Amino acid sequence: MIRFITTAETLAIRSEILRNGELLPEQCRFEGDDEPGAFHLGYFQSGLLVSIASFHNQPHPDYGPDGFQLRGMATLTEFQGKGIGKQIIQFAMIYLQQQGAAYVWCNARKVAYNFYLALQFSFISGEFEIKGIGLHRKMLRKIDKQNPTI
Repeated sequence: MIRFITTAETLAIRSEILRNGELLPEQCRFEGDDEPGAFHLGYFQSGLLVSIASFHNQPHPDYGPDGFQLRGMATLTEFQGKGIGKQIIQFAMIYLQQQGAAYVWCNARKVAYNFYLALQFSFISGEFEIKGIGLHRKMLRKIDKQNPTI
């Protein structure tokens, strides 16, 4: 089941998956986490939070004002590869379409390129390194106003 969650609920998974446990959960807050328009989604299985994603009202400078940045998408290791992340993205696309968003963009880790490509994101930059995390590329997906889950 997918539901809206708080910033605090995202922190343990951010720490474990995105920072390999090297940062304390409280150190895994993002700038903008609690800004107006920002929201966080969580996927629960048998009451356990197993996957998260955060969306900030942060347009990409090259693509117009109606964009959101996806940050901190992560799924617990034992639940990866089961389509949970896809479900979160589909849920988010419907919600964002209802909010009037035109696109979503992210800094995708190299290991996640194929995940995002399969969800119709496109590359909008070359590779760059985020210190301490690894290689990334900016990716973007336009939100289809008629059918946002496509």
